[in-house]
Amino acid sequence: MLYSKKSQEIGVASSIEQNELVYKKRREGGDPIILSYGEAPFKISPILSKESDWERGCHYSEGKGVPEFRQEIAKYIKDVTDVEISWEKNILVSAGSKIISYFIAQALLNPGDNIMLHEPSWVSYQEHAKLNQASTTFLDYTRSVYDFEDLYKSHPNTKLIYLNNPNNPRGYVYSEKELRWLANFCADKNIVLAIDESYSDFVIDEDFYSGIILIKDFPNVVVFNSISKNFGLSGWRIGYCVGSEDFINRLNKFNQHLITCAPTCLQLDLVGKLSTLRAEIGPQLKALNSKRSDVIDLLQKFGFKYLSGSSTFYVFIDVSHKVNDTKQFAVEFLEKSNVSLIPGGAYGESTSGFLRLSFAIEPIDRIELALTRLHSALND
Repeated sequence: MLYSKKSQEIGVASSIEQNELVYKKRREGGDPIILSYGEAPFKISPILSKESDWERGCHYSEGKGVPEFRQEIAKYIKDVTDVEISWEKNILVSAGSKIISYFIAQALLNPGDNIMLHEPSWVSYQEHAKLNQASTTFLDYTRSVYDFEDLYKSHPNTKLIYLNNPNNPRGYVYSEKELRWLANFCADKNIVLAIDESYSDFVIDEDFYSGIILIKDFPNVVVFNSISKNFGLSGWRIGYCVGSEDFINRLNKFNQHLITCAPTCLQLDLVGKLSTLRAEIGPQLKALNSKRSDVIDLLQKFGFKYLSGSSTFYVFIDVSHKVNDTKQFAVEFLEKSNVSLIPGGAYGESTSGFLRLSFAIEPIDRIELALTRLHSALND
């Protein structure tokens, strides 16, 4: 079969690939310690469809999203950021934030263009660039966002910077100073700054400065977010984007051709419920953040090095002094030690010696057991 060059060049999503091995083990009756899942562990009350929405939910909605749901998002944004956003002009709803990231690349990149990423950086941004025949340049995790200026000098064909805030997998939260500087820099160089805030509600112990605050001053800034992560509804595949009216209209062209619309019934189910959901999840978020401290204590107990960060439900562990190929190691470690971790190479060139640990779903005693096995595997 003659496959396209594009399909041959695109890489697999390492996190999904690893988790599919976990699914197989579980189907076969195994009980692996799962430190690889990228899903929020929240337990939420069932959201039941109103009978009156049944007929409407069976049909297409407006491409940009159900009007009432976009109004709900605008209200939630106002409550969280104190910024007024037009639900009609500035919001697009689609089937998860991942496809929105792809739409952004489609809207901006031509063959030969470049994107820049700050490592560690979520796995799909570079593949979205590759699907548009654009290259990716990484900023080493040891450097700050201010170093994008020097990096740009050797890559003046850069058209887009994706910034994951808070960072997946590090958990680093970018400050207002960093974001404003970067927005100014990008505006000066005619670069779009796309800020992925899929873990924004996980920031508890420090201030979170949303990129949405910048949009009115910087039309080159676009922000996208995830109902999957922040509200623990990953199976629903609902995400949204906030940007200038012109940019939202351009993204909607791709939305119309590739998605048509996000699931109408699920959008209707969320109308009037985002703040209620947030209130229900709040105590669980605090417990998860406390669990992060327990996991850090365990890492220190075993002498593991890791990158600092305060948000999300991940920790990025440095095993570069012991492991040459973390992808191969992760596969073999799952098979031999029954523990699943995500290899770090997918998150950037300088992070290939790291492993991503998700502490979302496993209890702390099983995490300790997994780290015991990891310590043994690295030191045998």
